[in-house]
Amino acid sequence: MRFCSIDGDQIGASLEKLIINQDSICLSHFSKLVNEAINSISQNIVDSGCNIIFSGGDNILFCGDFNLSFCNEVSEYFERKTSNKLSVGIGDTMLDSFLALKIAKASGGAVIIDYCEVMRNG
Repeated sequence: MRFCSIDGDQIGASLEKLIINQDSICLSHFSKLVNEAINSISQNIVDSGCNIIFSGGDNILFCGDFNLSFCNEVSEYFERKTSNKLSVGIGDTMLDSFLALKIAKASGGAVIIDYCEVMRNG
């Protein structure tokens, strides 16, 4: 069993821009797209036999038996649905997946980082 942390890239900045521009119609539409994408991804995670630990906003933390291909599919789906990218962190523990997500975000986002690979390769 492994852990996976998912976080949308630049979602907050996109929301802030729409709020500053007082564009409530686009804000509502964007919010709906993100919510629908996260809900669909969450269902796909459950259907694959994994367990969701946390899901809220543009974040999901789950655990189970999954592979890199599954994470790529999730990321591609989110981008297709929202036109935004995801950062993904994978690890053997919840903490490792969180740290991998932080590394993904610090490297500019839109990447999948496996904490075991980071530790193995330095």
